[in-house]
Amino acid sequence: MKKMDVIVAILFLMIAVGLFGYNVAHREVGSFVEIAKNGQVVQVEPLAENQEIILEYGDQYNKILIENEVVTMVDANCRDQLCVHTAPLKTVGRAIVCLPHRVSVVIQANGTEPEVDGISE
Repeated sequence: MKKMDVIVAILFLMIAVGLFGYNVAHREVGSFVEIAKNGQVVQVEPLAENQEIILEYGDQYNKILIENEVVTMVDANCRDQLCVHTAPLKTVGRAIVCLPHRVSVVIQANGTEPEVDGISE
């Protein structure tokens, strides 16, 4: 490798580490979980309390676990199971969605509205 290639590689590495550090330092921690069915909020629970929530609507059910301020969809009887395999939620604005059951679980912070981006405007 040429000397300039090494310098450019180190520069890119430093930028990547800096961006990662910035994102970690400015991550907003949520204070409650908002659960919606068919677009309507049906339950709001604090993140600080460990609990298991079971939503039952007819023959549909979703089991949500709040533990150590992390939210997980641990079980559902939907056909695709994508909601169960979604990564646990830890930060504001992240969501788990069960499309067949029309259930969404979102972490929110007190006094904040979800940020609208260019795509969702």
